[in-house]
Amino acid sequence: MSCIEHLHIILAFCWSAFVCVMKQKDLEKPVVNPVLSPISDDPPPLPDSFRQAYWLRLADIALGRARAEQEKIKEQIRPHVERFKQITRDRKSRRKTA
Repeated sequence: MSCIEHLHIILAFCWSAFVCVMKQKDLEKPVVNPVLSPISDDPPPLPDSFRQAYWLRLADIALGRARAEQEKIKEQIRPHVERFKQITRDRKSRRKTA
C-alpha cells in the first residue's frame, strides 16, 4: 500500500483559525501543526468576509427553499391553469368564427 493511502488530511474549522490535521492510520493521536494555526482560548473576531460568506450561504439556503416551495405550488395549480387556458382559448376561437 502506498503512503498516500495511509495518510488522511482532515481540514477542520476552529474558532481560532483553520487547523490542518494530518493523521496516519497507525497513529492514535493526530498531529496538529501549531505554526499554521495557533489555538487560543480567546478566539479572534471573524473577518467581514466570513460574516458575508455566512449570510450569503444562509441566503442561498433560503432561496433554494423558496424555489422548491414555488415549484410545489406550481404543480398544485397546474391543472387549474391548464383549464383556464383551455377555456380562454375556446372563447377566442368562438370570437374569430362569429
